Amino acid sequence: MKIALVSDTTATLDQAVIKKYAIHTVPLTITIDGKSYREQEDLTNKEFYQLLKESDALPTSSQPSPGEWLSLYERLAKTHDAIIVLTLSEKISGTYQTAHAMAQEVKDVDIHVIDSNYSSRPQAYLVEEAGRMIAQDQPITAILAKIEQMIDAMDAYIIVDDLNHLARGGRMSSATALVGSMLKIKPVIRFVDKSLVMFEKIRTQKKAIARVEELFAEVYKNDKQLRATVLHSDVETKAEAIYNEMIVKYPEVEWDVSEFGPVLGTHLGPGALAIVWTIK
Repeated sequence: MKIALVSDTTATLDQAVIKKYAIHTVPLTITIDGKSYREQEDLTNKEFYQLLKESDALPTSSQPSPGEWLSLYERLAKTHDAIIVLTLSEKISGTYQTAHAMAQEVKDVDIHVIDSNYSSRPQAYLVEEAGRMIAQDQPITAILAKIEQMIDAMDAYIIVDDLNHLARGGRMSSATALVGSMLKIKPVIRFVDKSLVMFEKIRTQKKAIARVEELFAEVYKNDKQLRATVLHSDVETKAEAIYNEMIVKYPEVEWDVSEFGPVLGTHLGPGALAIVWTIK
């Protein structure tokens, strides 16, 4: 069986990985100050965060059009027996619903559209593992089962530096953000049922990072076969410092450092840090 692999661009996949596994990427669009950019094509992460700092308006994102999905499916159907599609959480974007709806329009190929429940690096874990298993000619049933196992084992804790971005994006009241900023609260948020929700409010970033590391340590006690990422939004030096600490404490874990792309970066703002993980 010849299987095609598709992801939206919020997974922020490395170009080397895209090339290695012949991954087809479908870009979301970011609009800042009236100008639109196709994520990962017209706008790099670095360029996005610079524009975010310079703009007074909150950027907006839009999903790929139905026609873009349909065109891709029809093209892949000519050379493949099946297509695996991995998208960001349906609670963040309508991308999943559109990708799924357009899959129903193509009858001559088996299309599996999967909601990653997350975005960014956790989504990339799934895409990379699917690519690896496809390259090994593993059956599609085994690939789909492994993706499900990885989603079940995923978790992500995000420390937000600037509460105003959550408020401007409608995920926190302006009054709460104002009080939180005055008290220097660094909220820890996580994905619950595919949505970003408040987990805990902690007074300093240092204490918030320690709390997230504590949560990771609890998981590590029961399963050391993990892959994990220190994520950041435009604070690479801080992320690298956490990474260097974690690789010493948890050497069995497969660690890396990555950056939130424009879609999540719009909501989280600059300065966010996170630790995310799943099973290998």
